[in-house]
Amino acid sequence: YADLLWAEFLNLEASSLRSEITTDLPHLLVITNEWLKPLSTVTPYVNFINFLLQQQAYALTIETAKSVLEKFKDEETSADREIAQVVFLLGSAYRLHGDHQETLATYQYFLDLTESNTSEYKLEIFTVLNCFGLIYKDLADFPKAIACFKEALQFCTGQFTSESKQTATILNNLSLAYKESGEFDNAEKTGQEALTLKMALYGENHHETAVTLNNLAILAELKGDLDLAEKLFRQANQISKNHTQALGHEYPAFVLNLARLLHNKGSHSESGVLYQRVISLYEKHKDSASSQIYAQSLQGLAQLNLDLSLIHI
Repeated sequence: YADLLWAEFLNLEASSLRSEITTDLPHLLVITNEWLKPLSTVTPYVNFINFLLQQQAYALTIETAKSVLEKFKDEETSADREIAQVVFLLGSAYRLHGDHQETLATYQYFLDLTESNTSEYKLEIFTVLNCFGLIYKDLADFPKAIACFKEALQFCTGQFTSESKQTATILNNLSLAYKESGEFDNAEKTGQEALTLKMALYGENHHETAVTLNNLAILAELKGDLDLAEKLFRQANQISKNHTQALGHEYPAFVLNLARLLHNKGSHSESGVLYQRVISLYEKHKDSASSQIYAQSLQGLAQLNLDLSLIHI
């Protein structure tokens, strides 16, 4: 009963962190530890750690999760599921905080904890295997990335239906890893499989479908098929106009991709309009995630103006 009361107290008090979440971390840690001291079960901690993670308070999430794991390290197996959840949340916090090595180590610990009961944790295990692939792709270790995505795909086949959203996600990411490793034929084959599955799952006019169309367009451009690339970029852009919120910073990236391709093909008027659209989107929302796309659009527009001035000389 005491644990339930404390959990309710945490739910009430947690809202006060919303305005303070990015302020003095040591002070928040002291407050958090005082709140959590009387609790004797793991579940309220899981709820609170998840709340901190949702608030993007990654440093506080990491420290709180580590404290919980230390406190309950000698608990009986009755707490194993909750402990596994804490480890998973800790790995997620490391991932979102950008600490690749700690993410890999913590997620591997999670896989070790859940090895005997994969069906109960199948969504979390899918997330972990997918993240392994994404991390190795970011580190440019493409053989490991491809191996991780293939393992994730095999896991999806065993735990989900063959036409699951998880399978579509992995096929898309595997295609990207193949593309970045220079295996264009494998990338195209896997990307087409992802597109077919996404269209079956989401329909032709869904933002997930647009994402894979954009990826296939980039691949076509790399292979030198500029007409196919333009067709696919236009399809992705047409769909994404209605899903700008769901796509976030990916939408201006889609527009920039088409602008850049048209610029290279000599369609100066339309590419200029598209560069300007990306610039306007950024100046309207000031989204930090789109700052690099904004800079590339400014550079592209400047180069376009230079090209036009040389034409008229």
